[in-house]
Amino acid sequence: MSVKKTNSSKLEYIIIFVFISSFTIWGISKCRSTKRDYELESVQTQLEELKTKQNSLENNVVATEPAQSMESPTTNPPAPTIINEPTTSGDRVSNLPAPKPRNVSQSSTTGSSVLYVTIDNLNMREQPILNAPIVAKLRLFEAVNYLGETTEKVDAINLGKGVSKDPWVKIQTNTGKQGWVFGAGVHIYKKKNPLVK
Repeated sequence: MSVKKTNSSKLEYIIIFVFISSFTIWGISKCRSTKRDYELESVQTQLEELKTKQNSLENNVVATEPAQSMESPTTNPPAPTIINEPTTSGDRVSNLPAPKPRNVSQSSTTGSSVLYVTIDNLNMREQPILNAPIVAKLRLFEAVNYLGETTEKVDAINLGKGVSKDPWVKIQTNTGKQGWVFGAGVHIYKKKNPLVK
């Protein structure tokens, strides 16, 4: 009789252990999923803030020119100017200062912001249009220097999992090549673009 009781209590312990283990595994996976959702939401919020800052800079180019010319040139970057270089698509290119988000690395020799490639085999082109000749193909997480130029026009390009609406950005590679990349292809943090397959 005591043997039957011992076997049934062992079975109860096993059932309780299995239940607790299953609940723990489910809870951990749920926490990881929620954490990923919050991180993605945070990245999207940062991108929207950067786009808003860029749009406000573009809208205030003319208003900021006189104020910057009165201040010391050693502490402030040169005033933004419009470059009227014709391109095959008719886009106008503006020479805007790089946005100053938190934790941006600055190159001491060129004064340009360091950005990281977010799309593997990203095409760097001669002009800021899709059919321009390709200068180089960039690897995922490769560091490049932002040269302070972005297009006024925003293009919508399908990246596989969704459409991204961004301007084109002028950059320079560590080997010295200069060209244009789609804005969704670079970021201030080393991260893969979530819209790419």
